[in-house]
Amino acid sequence: MAWLKKARLDLGLTVRQLGELLDEPFQFVSKVEKGQRNLSVHEYVQYCEALGENSQTGLDLLCGNKQR
Repeated sequence: MAWLKKARLDLGLTVRQLGELLDEPFQFVSKVEKGQRNLSVHEYVQYCEALGENSQTGLDLLCGNKQR
């Protein structure tokens, strides 16, 4: 999920700020970015929306359809 971290950094958000947008503790964001926490489909869509990203982008990356 490196592209999610890149999207956060591109927006200039800290893990704390993204956590606030998601109504989650900052540790949640940190664990997701480190691959220590998986996201449910619902959480994934919310995460993408908080970053202003299209959730399809990540699915395409997972399927090897696009580079980011």
